[in-house]
This record gives sequence, C-alpha cells and structure tokens, in this order.
Amino acid sequence: MSNVNKSIAWHGFHHVALAVPDLDAAIAFYTKVLDMQASEIYPGRHVFIKPGTTDAWGIHFFEKKGVQLFTFPGALDPKKLERNSSVEGFLQHVAFALPNEEMAITLKQRLSNHGILTTDFTTIGPIRNMLFYDIHGLLLEATWPSE
Repeated sequence: MSNVNKSIAWHGFHHVALAVPDLDAAIAFYTKVLDMQASEIYPGRHVFIKPGTTDAWGIHFFEKKGVQLFTFPGALDPKKLERNSSVEGFLQHVAFALPNEEMAITLKQRLSNHGILTTDFTTIGPIRNMLFYDIHGLLLEATWPSE
C-alpha cells in the first residue's frame, strides 16, 4: 500500500531555532518585556521561549558567543523601522498572535515603557499588526484579528 496520495495533517509550526550572542539578554527581553514563558536553560546553553498557551514551543534560542546576527537596515536605529523591507535568503520576521486589539495596546505601551519603538497599527485583510525589534535586532510582529 502506498502513502504517496495520502494527505499530510500538519498542526502548524512547532518552533523556530535561532542563535543569539547573549542568551540571558534574550530570555530577559522575551519574559520581562513580552511576558512570554521560558523553559529551563538546557545543557549547551539553549532555551525555548513559548508565546502563550499554544502547543508550539515557540522560539528555540541557542547561545553562540560572538555570533554576528543579520539585522534589518535600521534595526539599530528603531526610528527607521520600515514595513515591507526584506533581504533575500534571511529570516524576515517572527509573528506572534494576540487575542485582540486591547492586548496589542497593552503590548505597545509595555514596549514604549522599555524604550522600544513600534510601527503604527495597520490592517492586512482579516488581521491587524505592528512591528518592533527584539533585543538582538530580530524583527518581530504582533498580529490580532481585525474585529
């Protein structure tokens, strides 16, 4: 019996793995600023950052001292945060889901309190979103239903 024609039942993303030069700084940003959960730090200095109650494990950060991260033009100057900018061949951004605009407003205020600039809210079909950078210059997106 062949499984060639059988459908694959995906359940979404499990995690995305990234190397960062400072694991402690990444953990602090995602837990204290974004209010996400961190797993234990595993041998070899890696951790999972989980965004909410999803079954996915979120972002899997590995500490690699001295790693040079690719950052978007303007990442070091958040005033130049641009929409629709990309560089071929690189991870463009990681998007996290929020339940509603009220949580987005709370997140935007929290980011502002930490000196982190964001884009204005925009609508893309059935979702609204905003963009901002993490502590290492990774472009992040928060999305929620456009009610």
